Amino acid sequence: GVFYFCTMQRLLASLLFVCFFCSVAFASKNQVDSNYIKDFTQQYTFKLFGIQKYTRLHITEKFGDLTHSFYPNEQTDLGFGFNYKWLGVALTVNPNRSRNVETLGETKKLDLQLFSYGRKFGFDVNISRYQGFYLNNPDELGVKWDRVHYPLRPDINTNHTEFNWFYVRNHEKFSYRAAFTQNEEQKKTAGSLIFGAFAGNTGIRSVLGLQTILLEDLVNNTQQLRGGNFNFIGGGAGYAGTLTHKGGFYGTLSFFVGLSAQSSALERLNGEKINEFRLRSRSNTRLSLGYNHKAFFAGVSGIIVNRVLHNGQFYEVENETGQFRFFVGRRFNWRPIHISVPLLDRT
Repeated sequence: GVFYFCTMQRLLASLLFVCFFCSVAFASKNQVDSNYIKDFTQQYTFKLFGIQKYTRLHITEKFGDLTHSFYPNEQTDLGFGFNYKWLGVALTVNPNRSRNVETLGETKKLDLQLFSYGRKFGFDVNISRYQGFYLNNPDELGVKWDRVHYPLRPDINTNHTEFNWFYVRNHEKFSYRAAFTQNEEQKKTAGSLIFGAFAGNTGIRSVLGLQTILLEDLVNNTQQLRGGNFNFIGGGAGYAGTLTHKGGFYGTLSFFVGLSAQSSALERLNGEKINEFRLRSRSNTRLSLGYNHKAFFAGVSGIIVNRVLHNGQFYEVENETGQFRFFVGRRFNWRPIHISVPLLDRT
């Protein structure tokens, strides 16, 4: 387990280096149809945004057809971003860390993302750590609660590291960057097939188990899952398209379906270990709506990724991650100021 995890980390680091080098090397070599795409990468782009990231767990008991949905205490961060050419930097702060702690519990998290979206190729790396969840659907499970304080699960924690790479087939006419980094403008409606690959690791741990939250039920329910470690690598395909309207308004939808080879190490409450190797499915949906024209842009965007981690005889474990963002920004075409000093005539 430790050796495989370290090997996966080295593989992700190697893939990141190669894709970063390729993104920079080919950034200026991809030609586009200027009737469809307007390039702003030579301008300085500044933006203000709010973003909410999350990871959710859905554990379904097949015999009772009951799904336990565990959510973190999701909060909105405020941020500032800057883009120039292929470089992008963003900084976020959380102005209200204690939102609804008494109702939804406290979630400690680390959520980082590094991405580079070129015209032809793009990649992103996601690293997240979440500690502390609450049961979002107690009524569906018949759990007694006071209608104010959700049943809390501070013992559940998740770790996730993932690398994604994609290729835009119709990169001459369709701009992925116009919708998600706003350093280009999609002038006319266009779309493209998307091909991609991904690799990563997801870990889930708990003390009380991932199904029931009632302590008295644990005496005769030691077969339930305590957690697991899931390593995966795979690929897939999809389609992305942007509808444009005169004046700079646009709507972009991207859908990607993939299949991965996954190695899993599961643990039950009674200490039993289960190792398995399976093919697993996943889906990735991205949406962006807004205005992007000349110097000004604004809008909203979202990403939802669903992964089936385990689908056994008794339980199904699904991990859902995502983010929602609203943003406003402006581009500047600054040029260096040249000051000429006349030479004195010494003759």
